[in-house]
Amino acid sequence: MDLHQLEVAAINAALKNDWQKAIELNSQIVGLDPQNLEALLRLGFAHLQKGNYKDAKKAYKKVLELQPNHPIAKEKLSQINVLLEKKSKPKENSKLELDPNLFADVPGKTRTVSLVNLGQKQVLAKLSIGEKVELKIRKRRVEARTEKGEYIGALPDDLSKRLILFMNAGSKYVAYIKDASLKEIILFIKEISKGRKVARFISFPDDMRKNIEYLEKILEGKEEEGEEIKEEAEEEEVEPEEVENIEELAEKLDEYEELQSIGVKVQSEDEEEEEEE
Repeated sequence: MDLHQLEVAAINAALKNDWQKAIELNSQIVGLDPQNLEALLRLGFAHLQKGNYKDAKKAYKKVLELQPNHPIAKEKLSQINVLLEKKSKPKENSKLELDPNLFADVPGKTRTVSLVNLGQKQVLAKLSIGEKVELKIRKRRVEARTEKGEYIGALPDDLSKRLILFMNAGSKYVAYIKDASLKEIILFIKEISKGRKVARFISFPDDMRKNIEYLEKILEGKEEEGEEIKEEAEEEEVEPEEVENIEELAEKLDEYEELQSIGVKVQSEDEEEEEEE
């Protein structure tokens, strides 16, 4: 196989969680092209998934030799040090293949979010991309936990509040790790089904606070109060013409700032009228 074919095969091996094959293929690439950063990163990651910490550190250190302060290499070395300190081993699940469509975004039905209040480093260090996690309601927030019940982090307050309403109304969601490091965990949440009482509402609108008060009243059985809140919110909405005017104003301001930044004097319409007089 040529270099391109090896690259494709190495990526496919990683998608199938065939880490031994990924190690072999990426090692071949590095042998042909010792300065191939992407292959070194894949090699380090494959060794990390197999628990070959010494080899993983070697690969990531080569990355830093080629590109000092490379963020991924530095982060993975920190992760390896945490795993070595706790003598932990990342979960190796060679039978699980990552579905290429796993993180497909569906407006209103999926949400990608960074967790807050992250858990212990030894838990975060063991997480892997595509790993399924559990969403648990704890008081006023929704927590993400491993299938073993280990705390990972919490959803932001606005998303927590909305999902608590939907989950208590019988809605079901599934969540997966989309990206993981010791400093940031990104979760992908997908709606599986919606409870009857919230069937007409979107799980993940652009504004997470949308309809929250109305939803609360509906779920409490206070239909009339809910309708009043809804009517008041609709009256306060900006008319489409106003929105267009705001967008036009924003465009003019952007143009004005750009001209000013390169030293071009821009006159307002009032100033132009005064000069004409």
